[in-house]
Amino acid sequence: MDNEINLKEKTLDELSFLGNQINKQSKLMLGAILLEARERFSDNISFGSWRYENFSYLEIRTIQNCMNLARFFKNKPMNNIGLSVGYKLSSPQNKDYSEKVYNDIIKEDRKFSLKEVNEIFKKYEPINKSKKEQKTEINKSNKSNKSNKSSKRVSLEGIKPNEKIRKEVRKKIISSITITDALLAFGINGPGNMITINMKELKSFYKCLSIMYHPDKLGDEEKMKLLNIAYEKLKKEYNYE
Repeated sequence: MDNEINLKEKTLDELSFLGNQINKQSKLMLGAILLEARERFSDNISFGSWRYENFSYLEIRTIQNCMNLARFFKNKPMNNIGLSVGYKLSSPQNKDYSEKVYNDIIKEDRKFSLKEVNEIFKKYEPINKSKKEQKTEINKSNKSNKSNKSSKRVSLEGIKPNEKIRKEVRKKIISSITITDALLAFGINGPGNMITINMKELKSFYKCLSIMYHPDKLGDEEKMKLLNIAYEKLKKEYNYE
């Protein structure tokens, strides 16, 4: 090949730089491909099924990191920013101050380590902490006011819900939904398709969707509850352990 790179002529530093650049560009491209594919689906479940079918060899964390990376750096140069720093900046958890940190980084024409970037993030953390503290104080004040207005009410603090009743209610909910509804929660169109899906695949579906919907990942709490119920329904129906 005329354009083939002669690696034997490269120093170790050059090989390292070249490998990192290729790896970074491949992650950005994969993320851009996945984002484009997501736009062609009407919901996360359909996209998740397509993604599982075509990229089952990739871990969910890798896929999410690539999509976050491509989304954040869509119109931004990545230049001297390494992957670990890129993942930190593009994480949805840091969306409130990642732009500020990015602007601080690109002012200097050098590569920042993840440790250095974490220190820059800390500059903006007190601002967010103060907001949280203010919110906490407001909540405490509201609770105190409610407590004063309803001083005659019997306090239920420390009383745990009856575990047996909770399990019975959940059991009734699970028994009330149909198999078709449970399958639809996983993006599966009908019971006939379940014949070709084993427990390992069902667990992979569940893991993929639970990461999407988990409240800690900025997901939908109600959909997460439905997913858990559907998962238990299918395990019971098809005798999966």
